Amino acid sequence: MNMVVNSRDALSECQNKKILISVAKKQISPEETADKTDIRPGNYVVISVSDTGSGIDDELLDRIFDPFFTTKETGKGTGLGLSVAYGIIEQHNGWIQCKSQPGKGTTFQIFIPEYVADGSRGHITGYSAEAGSVYHKPEQLGQGLTAFVLEDDPMVLGITRDMLKALGFNVVSAASVQEATYLVDRLGEEIGLLVSDVVLPDGNGLDFVEYVLQKNKQLPILLLSGYVDEKGHVEKIKNRQIPFLAKPFRINDLREIISSILNQKP
Repeated sequence: MNMVVNSRDALSECQNKKILISVAKKQISPEETADKTDIRPGNYVVISVSDTGSGIDDELLDRIFDPFFTTKETGKGTGLGLSVAYGIIEQHNGWIQCKSQPGKGTTFQIFIPEYVADGSRGHITGYSAEAGSVYHKPEQLGQGLTAFVLEDDPMVLGITRDMLKALGFNVVSAASVQEATYLVDRLGEEIGLLVSDVVLPDGNGLDFVEYVLQKNKQLPILLLSGYVDEKGHVEKIKNRQIPFLAKPFRINDLREIISSILNQKP
């Protein structure tokens, strides 16, 4: 969806407006990857999104997957869409490529290891160059646990929620301390992980975390923020030894720190 939205925006000033979405199978041999580090041999499903839009300059292509980088006008793009897409695709042992020329359009290709069903079970047919080993779906950290997310920015909340769902969590969310306090009181021990922003419009995540920990001292906690320095919260977070992840982050960053937090749980 993000690719199509980007293609639509790139067509705004073009006369020949076309977007082509296609799906194909592709087998990549070990020989094709001999001098490349970003692709792997195996059988893949390739999802392509092509447009006849304005294209992307060569000097910008290397930056398009960076968080918060955008070529759109202020207020029309956040620069988070492609970085999140990159992380999700990477989590599923795939990768994404972009080919573009200014004035001649853009093509994004998403490579995902092919999954072949065999009765009630299945396997992924991607393999490594060394031994032809099968790529398995990453372990679901959440395993059905409920993650509670407190985040006031609707877009960041949506992205964080989607990432946690991809990691196997059930997700409950709130956009304010007041709403979060009400929900936490109702949910009680149903919550298996608390993820909270630090700076909020009606309070701060540190005080909210302290409130929750009074009720459940063993609850795994993760704080998120993009500008804690402005509020002087860095030292408080360090002193209280609360796990912290700076925004922006990719799904692999989130997976790594949550794995560490859950492994430390008594």
